[in-house]
Amino acid sequence: MGQYETARQFCEKALSIELKTIGSNHLAVSATYNNIGTIYQHMKRFSDALDYHIKALQIELKIFNGVNHPLIALTINNVGTVCMRIEEYSEAMNYFERALQIQLETLKTDNHPLIATSLNNIATTYSRIKNHEKSIEYFVRALNVRLALTDHLAASETYDNMAQHYKEQEQYFGALKCFQNAIEEARQVLPITQENISQYQAEISRLSSLT
Repeated sequence: MGQYETARQFCEKALSIELKTIGSNHLAVSATYNNIGTIYQHMKRFSDALDYHIKALQIELKIFNGVNHPLIALTINNVGTVCMRIEEYSEAMNYFERALQIQLETLKTDNHPLIATSLNNIATTYSRIKNHEKSIEYFVRALNVRLALTDHLAASETYDNMAQHYKEQEQYFGALKCFQNAIEEARQVLPITQENISQYQAEISRLSSLT
């Protein structure tokens, strides 16, 4: 926790300087607000996190003056993430769907890492509210984007998310298959994924006795 408090203090000092030198109506300021909001998320100070992300969003909406932009979608996703962590799932879904809509409009492609993140966020929210069919639908959409981008690390994490979802539903064969696929993707980016692979292998060992 100490490192987050140190980071927060540095960011607050940077914010103070920015507000004095360039004013509040600047993307650098919104970026700093977002950074502080993310730090507060790590500190589990979700009310503070939400406050800072919303401040960032207000600045971006003013700067872009009603025109959608990927930066706006990124901040909206940040707000949605906080809502999900405090179990405000309806609000989280609204933010994630809005972010996805903006990204599809502004990025001009279906295959982009930010789109995959939004799809994964929607899938996770559906999983939390026990809408299993929609959860898997969006996990698969996120996975397809990440596979198309040959983003092996993100693909392995999506397989892991799907596996955890299947395991929660006691669909152990589906979970087992997803963990196996997660290992295959993770092996493409060794050695940074060695710990992940070990965790997936342990999950497979546990599940093997249940299938």
